[in-house]
Amino acid sequence: MGEARLGNVAGALWLGESSPPGLPGDAVAEASDLEQAATLLASVFEEVWLVGGVPATSLPGFRVAEPEAPPGALGGLAGALAAAKAERVLVVSAGRPGPILDLVLALTAWPEQEAVVVEGPKGAPLGCAIYRRESVLRRVHDQFVGPKASLEEFHAALGAERVSTRALGLEEGSPSVSMGGYPEPQGV
Repeated sequence: MGEARLGNVAGALWLGESSPPGLPGDAVAEASDLEQAATLLASVFEEVWLVGGVPATSLPGFRVAEPEAPPGALGGLAGALAAAKAERVLVVSAGRPGPILDLVLALTAWPEQEAVVVEGPKGAPLGCAIYRRESVLRRVHDQFVGPKASLEEFHAALGAERVSTRALGLEEGSPSVSMGGYPEPQGV
């Protein structure tokens, strides 16, 4: 995509408790998935953040530690929003099926809301959402600092719009929009 990257939206990959490099098992596949997700975000957004976890040095993007409070995914969200400079931030969880170019672009183009969470055909969150940076970050710190705060509760309190992949024009099962793959970006 070259220089045609979006500057008014930042991309963030929440690594969470990702395995450090060199661990046996699925670590190689996980590292490949993380690299593909980070590369996709870097091809779309000028500003990409790798939040928490132990990112490989080869991943494109700026590293930022996950804040200690709030814990978990809510802390990952707070870290991404605090680090970003863009008006909106698209956050992808590394522990979920990976983003695809069609999904990232559709969500970025969705009419601006405080928060928009993508759901699969059965209503389960896909670990990909877009947020208005300033207002959402303020609400994270004002309302959700306790140890039992969850991302789902936060989305409910925000009145986050939930949008299905179908509403985004992504048909389940289509090879170009498979929720488990990361096709190479081929232009916009």
